[in-house]
Amino acid sequence: MTGKAQKTAVSKDTGAKSETQASVQPSKVEAASVGVQSPVNAATHPYRPTFIKRVQEVFAGLTPEGKSPSDFAGDAWREICLAVTSAAPSMADSAAYSDFAKGWVNMTSPLFVKAISEFETVIATFNQASSSQFATAKSFGFWSKPSGRKLAESCTDLTLESTRAGAIFDDFPSLEGGSWDPELWGAMSKGYADAVAKEVLSTDKTIRVCIGPNRSGGNIWDSIESKSFGGTATMKARFEEAITYYSAFTASKDSADVDVSYNEGGITGAGYAGKSEKTAVDKATEHNTAHV
Repeated sequence: MTGKAQKTAVSKDTGAKSETQASVQPSKVEAASVGVQSPVNAATHPYRPTFIKRVQEVFAGLTPEGKSPSDFAGDAWREICLAVTSAAPSMADSAAYSDFAKGWVNMTSPLFVKAISEFETVIATFNQASSSQFATAKSFGFWSKPSGRKLAESCTDLTLESTRAGAIFDDFPSLEGGSWDPELWGAMSKGYADAVAKEVLSTDKTIRVCIGPNRSGGNIWDSIESKSFGGTATMKARFEEAITYYSAFTASKDSADVDVSYNEGGITGAGYAGKSEKTAVDKATEHNTAHV
């Protein structure tokens, strides 16, 4: 079975990051002209002006890859659109999904892995243009669920969304007219984790994985990001030393805010800090469930 799966049913938390921070938004006219079946043409795609404005804003005063922000944006946009087009056959195949009808991506499937590989070159370009951010950060955040994001952003120097690439695509609409582009965000997450791994391997920098309640399996940390922290026994030992898991305790049952009355590991809002991912998941859910 092949075809175009709708992506609107897919929760951001099962794949991409929730999107809130970029300030430049497509106009209603631009948004209305993008449909699920729209071809991704770099020159005519209605989101091209928005993308260029965002790049200009994020790289203001800088010369990414030795180019002006405008020139860098034009080149990057073409590469992004080409990658989306190249990934389309894989993303249209039911074998890339755990539930094709609902649009639930299987992030460990060979087809999804192939789809995100199409973005490898352009994501590497963004990371290189943002290398100073990775070099100066002492702690790196990964997260699941909105409260996990709040906690990660409060206790780390850098998360995916605060990298320059993340800031550009945060709250950016799907190029194909769905709710989000899982192949793009999967690639960005992998690229971010790979860059973090390089920084952490030979330094004393730390990784903080912040987990909110009711996190399901198949999430992007388990399926993609954590895979960057492997290798030889020596490498694995270093990564294990660097990684700490935190439970993001919610302020109320439906709140994304953390409960500031809790503090574990010196992190306000954390109800657990330790080496057990399962404990972090369980405690976050238990605390949230206890809310009336």
